[in-house]
Amino acid sequence: MVKHAPALLALLALVAVCLASVFTLFGQPEETLPIADSDRCEVYRVTFASLSNRRTIRLQAQSMRPAPGRLPKSDQIEFFPVEFDKKGNRKKFSFPTQEMAAGVFSAGESNLVPCFGMAVQAPNFYRGSYEQFKSDPEILQNAKFRIQTLGSFSPIGFSNDGKHAVVYIEEASGALNSKGTLVLLLKQDGRWKMIGHANMWIS
Repeated sequence: MVKHAPALLALLALVAVCLASVFTLFGQPEETLPIADSDRCEVYRVTFASLSNRRTIRLQAQSMRPAPGRLPKSDQIEFFPVEFDKKGNRKKFSFPTQEMAAGVFSAGESNLVPCFGMAVQAPNFYRGSYEQFKSDPEILQNAKFRIQTLGSFSPIGFSNDGKHAVVYIEEASGALNSKGTLVLLLKQDGRWKMIGHANMWIS
């Protein structure tokens, strides 16, 4: 037994190394974003995917707080539903948003680029202001062939229970071709989905 002790010890050491390697590869959980960040990013991705002009819009890389007066002070806002009801209708519904709308103005602005990564439907980001966008030579050249729109997302306002969220979208193509929209989302079965939108203003 003593004669084979060194070989036995070497075998045990090899087994230990193999087990350690297996644990490193499979035993540790994948690194994930904190829940607040993962929710925030998914809300932005879902909202962007809902835009009909997402293929041509340029989206500001930084979330932007809405200008004062862009959102109503009323607690109840009427939303136009995304889905049809059982009778095939889509009737407007009221939803209390004052609690969440406050977050749109008070939440910190953030970089949106990491939220999309290598996503197939990643936005075409623009890293300048609207004033720079209007005088950008590339934008002016492309505008000869199609309208160029600069979009911006606000910080996200979450409900206290974490089940609802609102985000404000502003789309600007010119002084008389712009609009602001408030989007309402619901977290259901662990995923966010858009359930309604409300036009705040249009020019």
